[in-house]
Amino acid sequence: MENSQTSFGIDPEKLTTSERRVFLDRMQKYFEYFQKMQKKAENHNIIDRVADAIKGENTKKQKEQEITRLKRYFKLVSQVYDKTKVEICNNSAEYSGKETVVSSLSGAAETNAMPAYLRRGLLPVGGGAMAAGSVLLSGSLLGAGLEIFDVVTGMSDKEQAIFYKKMCETLMEVVSAFNVPEEIVKQELLKTMKSIGEIKEKYKDISDEEEMAKRIQDECIVELTAGIEGTSDCEVFKTKALDLIGKAAWDKMNSNSQIFIVTGELLYEQWKIYDEGIDFAPICLSVSKALEVEVTRRYFIGFKEYLENAGIPLLDEMYKNNGAIKEADDYMLGNLTSVTGYAVYLDTQKVKLVGRYTDANQLFLKYAKNELFKEKTESKCSEIIKEHLLNIKIVCEKYRNPAAHKQKMNKVSARECLDFMIDVKRVLGKILDDCEW
Repeated sequence: MENSQTSFGIDPEKLTTSERRVFLDRMQKYFEYFQKMQKKAENHNIIDRVADAIKGENTKKQKEQEITRLKRYFKLVSQVYDKTKVEICNNSAEYSGKETVVSSLSGAAETNAMPAYLRRGLLPVGGGAMAAGSVLLSGSLLGAGLEIFDVVTGMSDKEQAIFYKKMCETLMEVVSAFNVPEEIVKQELLKTMKSIGEIKEKYKDISDEEEMAKRIQDECIVELTAGIEGTSDCEVFKTKALDLIGKAAWDKMNSNSQIFIVTGELLYEQWKIYDEGIDFAPICLSVSKALEVEVTRRYFIGFKEYLENAGIPLLDEMYKNNGAIKEADDYMLGNLTSVTGYAVYLDTQKVKLVGRYTDANQLFLKYAKNELFKEKTESKCSEIIKEHLLNIKIVCEKYRNPAAHKQKMNKVSARECLDFMIDVKRVLGKILDDCEW
């Protein structure tokens, strides 16, 4: 990291993962372009020149297209840097006005032969590849300095070959510097995979699938969210999540839930380029934890407080085996039937009242009408609750519980979970929109 900062005036870690990958892709295209043009210039013999003279108009058009293409790449790179608001080159002034050509590239005899427009500072090439790199990444070639590529058309073949070779060298260094974070991402990914595997192994013998899933989910989330807050990626994905879920719903979430959602989206963005041996389960565990937190606040804790305030005895489900009242972390999404009175049957996509929980159901409907949804009829409250419970059951059975199993979850399933919860079906956002708070 330090080398890339001092050489090119930017720390790749200050770019988001996606921005850095876009930047790297553009640089690779530059490199391929310059490599092609260098070879073309070096092989441009007298026969080619005669042929070019005969079809001069086409050659001119081709050159214009090449220049346009190059300008477009520079513009895209410029937009990446504009977005990150990072000073691109801290030391460009150091190279200003240098008038020599690196002897290793051109040879001493060719130094004096370099045309004046290169020695005037349009393209300072002294100081080795770092000098060219500083100018390439500074504003001179990302903005007004684009005219240098018009100047290239006036160079001799030999001069063009030197120019393009210089660019190739510089870009190779840029690509190498910016590849370092990718290695860091991959190493962190492998460490995460190992930690998640160990957590799954620890709880694999718990017979109750709901309890096993919750324990694995709760321990994994600590591992996954470590170091997320405050990063460039985190801020970008906070904005994305807010847009997808909706501001009204987002503002109802507590800060932990927000980070769990951001973590799920962020990890998918970082990991999606990898396939072999990768377990995408942590992504589902992260977003399902956000759902659990928000549902627990409304379906358990809010209901419990409503009963306490009304002087109504708490339900049996609200006590631990030792007689103590349950806290938020003690509840599991599988306990919703004994609180709401409704059971979900995924095979038929039906939600039905369970007879022995009729009393609990009547209490919950009063709570929903007076506190949770407000200004809704009892019938409408029942309809909303059933829709919530069906979607919660789908998340648990299709994504969270499988994610807690020892076998790996693939990328497709992780994307489906994100789409269902946040991006497309927006299940979490809809639940929060329905609730008064």
